[in-house]
Amino acid sequence: MIMIISGLYLSPERVKAATKAADGAIIIEVLESGPHAVAADTDGKSIYYSINFGEFKKSKYNTVKRDIKTGKEVGVIKNKEYQYYGYDSIKLYKDYFIGVRTCGSSPSWSSIDKVNKNGKVEELAVGNSAVMLENSIYYIAEKKKEYGPSDILGIYKMDLNGKNKKPVKKGDYSKLGISGKTLYYAKSRYVNDKEITKWFNLKTGKREKNVILSYMYDSASKTKFIFSNKAVRAGKYKDGKWEYKTILKCTPVDNFDFYGIFKVRVCGSKILVQVNEVSGFKLYMLDLNGKNKKLLKKGGLAG
Repeated sequence: MIMIISGLYLSPERVKAATKAADGAIIIEVLESGPHAVAADTDGKSIYYSINFGEFKKSKYNTVKRDIKTGKEVGVIKNKEYQYYGYDSIKLYKDYFIGVRTCGSSPSWSSIDKVNKNGKVEELAVGNSAVMLENSIYYIAEKKKEYGPSDILGIYKMDLNGKNKKPVKKGDYSKLGISGKTLYYAKSRYVNDKEITKWFNLKTGKREKNVILSYMYDSASKTKFIFSNKAVRAGKYKDGKWEYKTILKCTPVDNFDFYGIFKVRVCGSKILVQVNEVSGFKLYMLDLNGKNKKLLKKGGLAG
C-alpha cells in the first residue's frame, strides 16, 4: 500500500515509525546536529540530502532532492537568497521539512528552519535538535552571544509555526529524540575524543541504556548499522546477539577520525555514506547489503 499526503509520497512505515528494534532496544528518532556532516532523510520515493559548512561540487544547491528510482536530482531551496543553504540535519514532514543549521563562527548559533515544498525558508527558532510530538515542536533553545558559541537555555516547545515558545525543562542538554509519543533527552561528554551519550525519558527521568538511533537502523529489514572511519557494518539479530557483516571498507589517510568514513545515514532501502579526504569529501549511496554503490557527490568542506 502507498499513501499520498499533501502531494508528498509517504511509505507505510513512515506513517507510523517503529519504536522497538529486533533486540528490544528503543528506536529513538533524532536530528543529529553538527556542521561538516551530510544530513539526509527519505519519504520513500525521494532522498533529500544536504551539507552545511561545505558545498557539493558542480551544483548550485547545498540541499538536493533525488528520485530513488530515476536518479533525477533537483535543488530543494530555489530562492537565490537561500540556495546555498545547507543543513546539519533534516526531517521530512508531509509537504515540508524541518532543518537545523549551524550559523556563524564567532558568534555561532543554530537555526531551526521550516522549508516548504516550494523552497520557501522560514526560521522558527534559535536552537537545535528539533523533534515533532503531536502538535508541538520540541527543541533545545539557544541564546546568541556577542562572541563565541551560544548559551543553552534548556528544552523548549513551540507551535508548528514557531509561535508560543515555552520552556519545558531547564538545563544543558545535547540532543532530543522521540519514540512513539515519548520524548527523550540526551547528555553528552567526550572521553579520549569519543562522544559518550546517555539518553533519559523526559517524563520519568529514567535512563534508557538500550537505545538505537533511527538513522542507524532499518525497521523494515531489521538491520542495524555501525561504523568506524575504516568500515561500515550491517547487523542482524540472531540467537540473542547482533551478527555483523562488513558492507563497505575505507582506507583513511591517517587515524584521525575526521578522515575516512565520517557519517552514515539510513534512508529506507538505501544508505548514504560520507567519506572525508584531505581534499574534501565523497558521498556514496548503496543498498543496505552494500551492493550497487554509487558516487552521488564530491564536495568541499569549509570552516
